[in-house]
Amino acid sequence: NGCGKCGGKVYDQEKVSSKNGAYHKQCFACHQCKRNLDSTLVYAFEAPDNNIYCKKCFQDSFGEGTTPLIWADTTSIQCLDGKGCPRCGGAVYKAEEIVEKGRNFHKRCFTCKKCKRPQGDKLQVFVGFDEEIYCKGCYPNLQHTPLGMDSDTSKITGNEGESDVCPRCKGKVFEAEK
Repeated sequence: NGCGKCGGKVYDQEKVSSKNGAYHKQCFACHQCKRNLDSTLVYAFEAPDNNIYCKKCFQDSFGEGTTPLIWADTTSIQCLDGKGCPRCGGAVYKAEEIVEKGRNFHKRCFTCKKCKRPQGDKLQVFVGFDEEIYCKGCYPNLQHTPLGMDSDTSKITGNEGESDVCPRCKGKVFEAEK
């Protein structure tokens, strides 16, 4: 598992994958201008010479007519086992993974469900009853009841003639209401 650029051993924590192999994060850069390419945010083009280029350098070197192998947004790669990102359903790779409550999110999908702000600090993230991610600003404003739970106790009827039945509505009277 040598790096496609420097040949050094690539560990999972620092690995960026492409069609032609694996790279260290710092080695995953344009062959010509040396600009770092983040596999989750910037398009990287694999050229016929098996090197990686940014879009501009690829077009300058190989022309408009050459079709590159595009290394792009992984959220468009659908996960076959059904265990993809809970937000977009796309396959999640180690280089872009954030794990919260056993679910794997893309870094770009790890946002507050309500305000859509990116959540960089997992210690500031809250998980609601709906299993969605919320920021510390939006979480306190949520209705904190499980989905489908009805809090209307008047629908619970008591047994007529017992002391814990309301004479007006015939609903059960609970200890907290006495």
